[in-house]
Amino acid sequence: MDDVSILAELATHMSQVPPSDSLPVRLCRAAVMMLSADGGSIVLTPDSMPAFPLAASNTVARRIESVQEIFDAGPTRSARETANLAEVSVVTASATPSLVMDELRHAAGDVTISAYPMRVAGEVLGVLAVYTSRRRALSRPPEDAQTLADIVGAALLQSMDADPTDLVAWPARARVHQATGMVVAQLRVSPEDALTLIRARAYAQGTTIEAVSDDLVSRRLNFASDDDSTGRERS
Repeated sequence: MDDVSILAELATHMSQVPPSDSLPVRLCRAAVMMLSADGGSIVLTPDSMPAFPLAASNTVARRIESVQEIFDAGPTRSARETANLAEVSVVTASATPSLVMDELRHAAGDVTISAYPMRVAGEVLGVLAVYTSRRRALSRPPEDAQTLADIVGAALLQSMDADPTDLVAWPARARVHQATGMVVAQLRVSPEDALTLIRARAYAQGTTIEAVSDDLVSRRLNFASDDDSTGRERS
């Protein structure tokens, strides 16, 4: 299927999504419909910054990306690093001991995750990831799904150039960076180590990186007064 046809079909599916949704959410949901997936997400991977989920079509997709964000591992990261499709069946992969796969199975059940890099002008802008239940195949071949991901990436990049405020996840992510800076100041560690500690806290408490960051920015949490950053207070 040629690029023009895929773009036209994407526009048709976007017209079925409520216009009140943000552009990333509309693109995400339209892509899910085109691929006949059960859900999906869009993750941005800006230069010199940690990757972060920008949009998700439903709660399960949010859980899948939250697990991968906390562990900084999984098919989304693989697609980002290799600039190629990364696909995994969570139940099959769980036969080989892996904490990430175990957490994905608990979060989403028997799903297959397909992660496509959004390649724009030779660079990976982010990842379009979709999932299907019970190892059901997507309705499009990998080459069409990859073209779709590239088109979604180009649309997002054009939107960022035209109106960065349309990407509504930026404010939430800014709080993560602010929280990272606070942990750097509290513990005198590198930004990379600070983010690792935030991830560890989120995993230990069964919550999200954004929730831990909110606690830090709101000063409900201070890692300097904790025993090990995972929630145990000093005696």
